[in-house]
Amino acid sequence: MNTVIAKNEKYDFFSDKYLNINSCGKLFNTGYKILRKNGRSDYHLLYVKSGRCNAVFDGKEYTLTDGNFVLYYPYQTQEYSFDETGCTTLWIHFSGRASAEILSELNIKPGAYQSRLSDNGTAIFEELIREFHLKHYMHHSAENALLIYLLTLLSRHIHTVQDVSDIERVIMLMNISFDIPYNSEPYAKMCALSQSRFSHKFKEVTGEVPSRYFIKLKMEKARELLKFSNLSVSEIAERVGYDNALYFSRIFKKYIHLSPTEYRTKTK
Repeated sequence: MNTVIAKNEKYDFFSDKYLNINSCGKLFNTGYKILRKNGRSDYHLLYVKSGRCNAVFDGKEYTLTDGNFVLYYPYQTQEYSFDETGCTTLWIHFSGRASAEILSELNIKPGAYQSRLSDNGTAIFEELIREFHLKHYMHHSAENALLIYLLTLLSRHIHTVQDVSDIERVIMLMNISFDIPYNSEPYAKMCALSQSRFSHKFKEVTGEVPSRYFIKLKMEKARELLKFSNLSVSEIAERVGYDNALYFSRIFKKYIHLSPTEYRTKTK
C-alpha cells in the first residue's frame, strides 16, 4: 500500500474568520494511506459514506464503515488508509475563531466514532460540499450554517444513548394511544428500565414527567376535536380516554384555562 505523506498543503491554514471551510470534497479511495505526522493547523472531519477505512487515533486503529467518522483537532497526527476494495468518503477541513467554542459547546471531542450517523447527516454533508464548490451567492453563510448543523447532528449522534432512542419510541406510541389511561409499567419495560429510571430519563429528554406529558397530549387532541369536529364533549372525553366527562372537563380547564364548551365557543 502506498503511503502519501501530506505536507505543505495549499489549504492548510487557520482562518481568522468566524468560521471557514478551508477545503472539502467527496472521493472514492483505493489502496493508499494518508499520513500527516504533525497534523494540520485546521480541524479535519473524515466521514465514511460507504466501504471501509482504517483510521489511527491516539495510536489505536479503528475500522470505520458506512456512517462512521473520525475528527482530528489541529496538530493531531492524522493517519488513515483505504484498502483495494475501495471506500467513498466525505471530508472537510475547517477553521475559524469560533471553531473551538462551537465544538466545546456541542461537546464534540476529537476521536474515531464507529456508531452510525443518520442518512440525514450524510445529506447535510453533501449539501455543504455542493455549496463550497458551486460558490452561489452568499455561499459562505450557507456553508457555515450547514457546518454548524452538521456538527450539531454529530453531537446528537455521539451523545444519544439507547435510552433516548427508546424514549423516542415511547413518545411515538403515546401519540397513537392517547385514548387509553396512562400506565408507566409497559413503557418502562419497552426501555428495559425501572419505572423510576424511566420517568427520570423521559423528563431528561422531554422536560416533562411522562404522566404529565401524556395528559398534555390528550388535551391537545381534545382541543383539535373541539375545534374541528361536531362531537359532543362526552364523546370527545371518551375519544381521549376519559369515561367521566365532568372529570375530563376539570382536567381540560386545568391545562387549557377554559372549559371545553368555552374553548369550542371561542375557537369556532
